Amino acid sequence: GSSEEAARALQRATELNPRDANALYVLATLYEEMGEPKNALAAYVEAIRVQPRFTEAWINAGAIHQDAGDSKAALQAYRRALRLDPTNTIILLNIGDVLLDQGQLDEADNAYQTVLTLDAKNVDALAGSAMVLTERADSAVGGASRGQALEEAGHLLRTALGIAPADPVLHHDLAQIQLALEQRDAATASYRQYRALGGSLDAE
Repeated sequence: GSSEEAARALQRATELNPRDANALYVLATLYEEMGEPKNALAAYVEAIRVQPRFTEAWINAGAIHQDAGDSKAALQAYRRALRLDPTNTIILLNIGDVLLDQGQLDEADNAYQTVLTLDAKNVDALAGSAMVLTERADSAVGGASRGQALEEAGHLLRTALGIAPADPVLHHDLAQIQLALEQRDAATASYRQYRALGGSLDAE
């Protein structure tokens, strides 16, 4: 296909000029399109070796590590990128997501809250903070603290839905919280919205 041909042409170009970080970066993105993450990562790493301050290459390398389940390598790459671009919300969101997956709730929430100070209407950060609260609710000992965390999570998701009303995942997550709070009618309405927007109950 066209991606394979372009990749071959870029490989030749990088062999002729191995110091061309941009060509290496484009080659890496083509490898990703072709479903070859190992080759993509190798090209991103080479681009970074040539140009250590290549923020986008650090981000994309981190994403490949994250997709492969290597949280440690992903965080290292994202944190290098963040040092180069401290107000980049994409990097901060990625860091938050990795930390959330690791169960490091305070650090994850710090990342999401930093995004919200930069962009108060960032739907992904609102949803991420809601997930942190939901995780805290799951580990809460007292009933009151559990209920309060779930109520706060629901508020964040309703805020996000005010910004992105057609996002089925937000409706789904809100329904889950409403169920946990025994708000059955509200949960039914949220699930209906989720289904109307193309969400599948098979994915439950």
